[in-house]
Formats: sequence, C-alpha cells, structure tokens
Amino acid sequence: MDPSPEMPERPAAPETAAPPKAPAHCGAEQGTASWYGEAHQGRPTASGEPYDMHGMTAAHRTLSFGTRIQVTNDNNGRSVELTVTDRGPFIEGRILDVTYRAAQALDFVADGLARIGFQSVSPTSRASPCASAPLASASSSTIVK
Repeated sequence: MDPSPEMPERPAAPETAAPPKAPAHCGAEQGTASWYGEAHQGRPTASGEPYDMHGMTAAHRTLSFGTRIQVTNDNNGRSVELTVTDRGPFIEGRILDVTYRAAQALDFVADGLARIGFQSVSPTSRASPCASAPLASASSSTIVK
C-alpha cells in the first residue's frame, strides 16, 4: 500500500474564444479637428442638449452620444477628455469638432484646425462592442493650417 494518496487529475482549462473584434472607432482615430463656438451657443445639439462653447464636448459623425474620448493635439501633446454630444463635422477631411473651450485647452484656437488623435475611454454601455477594445495611442503629426 502506497502511503501517499493518489491525486486526481486536474481538469483541462476550458478553451476560450478570441475576443470579438471591436469597431474601428473603439481604438484610436487620427485626423483633423476644428472647433465651433459663439454662432452655435445655446442652440440644440443633435443629442438635444444646448450647445455650450465653454463645455468640454465634441461632435463626431458616428460615436454614440455620451461616449467619452481622450483627444490629443499631435503637435504639442496637450490632451483633454471630452463627451460626444453632437454630430459632425460636416466638412470633408475633418473627423472631430470640439468646443471653443476644448480648442483652448488643446491650444489650437488661433490656428482653427489641428491634427489630433483620439480614443474612446469609456463605452456608453457594458454591452457596447467597445468595452473590450484595446486602446491604441496616436502618433505625432503637425498642426494643419
């Protein structure tokens, strides 16, 4: 008789499926941003909220309202967190419109346009396909005039 008890075999770990691929906008996007201000002050945004040029919000064509994004000016490295509350921009070649206040924080009010990178930092819901998406960083570029 063997004095040591026989150890039962450990069950194999269950196979795990690869996480689902997230939509492209869940990672980083890069392109040109512009800002909008006084002419829109107080007007309803696409989300129904009144536009506040002194708020920290943005307009994007497809991101869900309420999505928080980290936006970085590729030229100077300044970064802010904004909430998507509106649709736009509606000018070809631009990917984001930000408030006057956000443009001040990113330091591109005088230039009007900036090369930026942004990424979602919080999905709008747990069921969002962005919840498990990896976040990529933006590469550097220069301000577009």
